[in-house]
Amino acid sequence: MIVLFRHLTFFEQVFPELKPTQIQQIDKYVDLLLHHNKKWNLISRADTRHIWTHHILPSVIVNKIIAIPRESHVLDIGSGAGLPGIPLQIVRPDLNLTLLDSVRKKALFMRKAVEELNLSSTKVLQFRLSGEKSAKILPGEFSVIIVRAVTNIENLFSLAEPLLDEEGMIILWKGESDIGELERVALKSPFKFQVFSVPQHLYQFSEKFRTLRFFKLFPFKNLK
Repeated sequence: MIVLFRHLTFFEQVFPELKPTQIQQIDKYVDLLLHHNKKWNLISRADTRHIWTHHILPSVIVNKIIAIPRESHVLDIGSGAGLPGIPLQIVRPDLNLTLLDSVRKKALFMRKAVEELNLSSTKVLQFRLSGEKSAKILPGEFSVIIVRAVTNIENLFSLAEPLLDEEGMIILWKGESDIGELERVALKSPFKFQVFSVPQHLYQFSEKFRTLRFFKLFPFKNLK
């Protein structure tokens, strides 16, 4: 797939530090995803026409909105087709990324993508996140946990919190309409939160940016 001019403009304006090879990596990832999606249905078929504006740009823009420390150990829960983890890894090659999904075909695709894109700091795990078992496999290893596909914030927090290190945070990709749920859950859960939106001048690049909200959760144990 050839990167469209307006998508190139996005990267030139928002990620001027990227090398041409990184843009090529993202483009190759899109090609891999579109090719294997025909067989494995990794993302909605209706969404393939909007893969850049609905998936790629929303995945990487977080890096310009929330400070993710260098060389962080990052866990992408329910990564599916590698979103948002793989695009984020490409623009932040210093990160140590773990992609986690319980579905075999999705894990197989992510392993193939990681290999073909030569993402040496990325590994793929296949199992279902489930309380004590997960904490034993991944005990407090991560400084950042990212989640794009989450329906129940309270349940997600209870599963993810034990996997964080002492200064860890959780970043959720949500919408403006989800803020009420976040506020209700926060009243009875041991975390504080911040809500971030995409700067208005970037709306021209993706219609998703208008309603996209990033929820940054800090467990009480990690507050200083």
